[in-house]
Amino acid sequence: MESSRYPALLVAHGALVIGAGMLAGFALGFELVGSLSPAPGASAGFDFPGTEHGWRAAHVGCVTNGLLLLGVAAALPRLVLTAEQARFVTFALVAVAWGNTCFYVFSNFAPNRGLTLGANRFGEATLVGALAYLPAIVAALLVLAVLAIVARGAFAAAGAAAGSDTGKGR
Repeated sequence: MESSRYPALLVAHGALVIGAGMLAGFALGFELVGSLSPAPGASAGFDFPGTEHGWRAAHVGCVTNGLLLLGVAAALPRLVLTAEQARFVTFALVAVAWGNTCFYVFSNFAPNRGLTLGANRFGEATLVGALAYLPAIVAALLVLAVLAIVARGAFAAAGAAAGSDTGKGR
């Protein structure tokens, strides 16, 4: 495994995705108050797109996805993985985080909330809805594969550590 490259990439993308979550927090605030208020006494009222729930999900979801990348970055050097597995985990997690970020943001602009490719009970299908839905589906499938590889690598590391602890000071 490229010992420092993959964790560094995960940290960099994790920080950027958390930053996107912080920006979504501004959108949440705008939605809650119904205006832009850059200074006391100054505000510009407007109908901000999306919903309180949607922007809260974007804010919290992006931060959570970024933290997932930071956590795996910290754990990656301790896992028993092949070089190919480490590469897959890294680039798949980057795709997961950005795919989910696309979902969280674009779903606020989609009449169908980006939950399906077609129309649903929330509204009609649009290109923006597809831009929310498709990356989210890819992310949902990738994250399952990544978590299985990470868990297997962690159990392998734990087994190796247990084997090296046998007979020490007992």
